[in-house]
Amino acid sequence: MKDKYVFLDVESDGLYGNFLTAALIVVDNEGNEISRAYYGICKEHMHVTDPWVIEHVLPIIGDYEECENEKQLLQKTWDFWLQYQETAYMICDVAYPVECRFLRACVALNQSEYMCKAPFPLIDLSSLLMAKGYDPLYERKHFASKYKEECVHNALYDVEVAIEVWKKISKN
Repeated sequence: MKDKYVFLDVESDGLYGNFLTAALIVVDNEGNEISRAYYGICKEHMHVTDPWVIEHVLPIIGDYEECENEKQLLQKTWDFWLQYQETAYMICDVAYPVECRFLRACVALNQSEYMCKAPFPLIDLSSLLMAKGYDPLYERKHFASKYKEECVHNALYDVEVAIEVWKKISKN
């Protein structure tokens, strides 16, 4: 059994549009943070058309390590993952469609080399909630003391909340 967890959250231009940011935090079995990264497309190169994203994501996107383009965003995220791939499981909250598409795009950068290094199994926090008897779409604010509605859809914040939820439900 692996002894670490890499939490990933990705923001995109709508559910099926270009990727904007990716945040990762690595924790040990007790939930102690080991490492973190927050990457995003340079704001001047970011092309966003979805009105909902313009209104709800862009104002709170925050500061991150800038990537010149989507390919660089994918590669930096993948390189971060590879540091932990042998010792960690990856957890996403509601992994489909955004994070699943993102991880598939990472593998597509070099499919012959990357396909066997993809996160498998990909653990979905919403499925864990359902397994514990909660509605999988139940608002995370009921589990996370640091929850702030105005910060939801900042990828780094969403990962921090996912970790807090995971800590609470994994103790039961």
